[in-house]
Amino acid sequence: FHWLDNFMAEHPHFVELSDRKLLDWAVASGLKPSRGASWRNSNDRPEVSFGIQALDELSARRLIGTLASLVPRNYVVMEVKSNLVKLDRETALARFAAPHYRRIACVMIGDPPPAWVRQVQADLLREKQEKAVHEWKVKLLERERKRLLIMAEKKVAKQRRQSEEEKNNKQNNDEQIDGNIEDDGEDDNEPPPKKPRKKTPSEGAAAEENSEDEDGGVAATGRPAVAEQPPAVELTEEERGRRFKAQPYPDLNSSALTQVFAQGALPEKEEGFEEIRYEWQDESAAKDYMKAWILQKKVATCAQDIEPSQWFYLEHAE
Repeated sequence: FHWLDNFMAEHPHFVELSDRKLLDWAVASGLKPSRGASWRNSNDRPEVSFGIQALDELSARRLIGTLASLVPRNYVVMEVKSNLVKLDRETALARFAAPHYRRIACVMIGDPPPAWVRQVQADLLREKQEKAVHEWKVKLLERERKRLLIMAEKKVAKQRRQSEEEKNNKQNNDEQIDGNIEDDGEDDNEPPPKKPRKKTPSEGAAAEENSEDEDGGVAATGRPAVAEQPPAVELTEEERGRRFKAQPYPDLNSSALTQVFAQGALPEKEEGFEEIRYEWQDESAAKDYMKAWILQKKVATCAQDIEPSQWFYLEHAE
């Protein structure tokens, strides 16, 4: 399906026919899976419950397949499991037997070409860079939040100090007035006490700026500090060796693959194809890879459908 995503991006005039696309259409239409239902254990055969029988049983797939054969368009029939089996391919081709269709098989098997690997590397680097930039922005926002919080706390503390100073000044003035009244009969030649000089607005602002700078280096203007540049990332040695991009869901789950891998076969023109394109490796290399892959799977896979033959029952019946 990674190849399909790239193909659809380069050929937007094609229409994807797959269970994955059917579910995407359903979700885009506003439908939501039932609570507790499994969601997309694979791209080829996703399992989901919308509470609508036609979608849950995927009978809508058969309807869309029938309608697609009657509407002349460019289609990509993406069925990983079915496209591995010769009989299933022939059944799918029979739906597009009209003369205005040109049936082409695209085979992606074996080692991908260098252009594919470079694209995978570029996608990995882009995603890694986007993640790093996102984390960097989150840290900047958190730092700005803390800065604003400190400024708010200092503003509240300054207002509290000003309120206390005004209260103390008022109390001192009241005491001074009371003292003048009591000393009214004493020596008139004694000079009155000097009142404290009030700071001018410019002096007060400068003092506040100095106070804020000394308390934590917060800019008196309230503007955020100049942010550094976002970090630049590089791929690790392990990431540079990857040839495929990780997908959120596998193309085919292990149980479905176990059922069909022994029947796997590459397409042939005798099945009804006008053209067979080997996108990654040539036909000979692709057949060798397919043969080796099937043998390796037979060795490593536990067979679930083996049953004793008639000879076994006859031998043990005696």
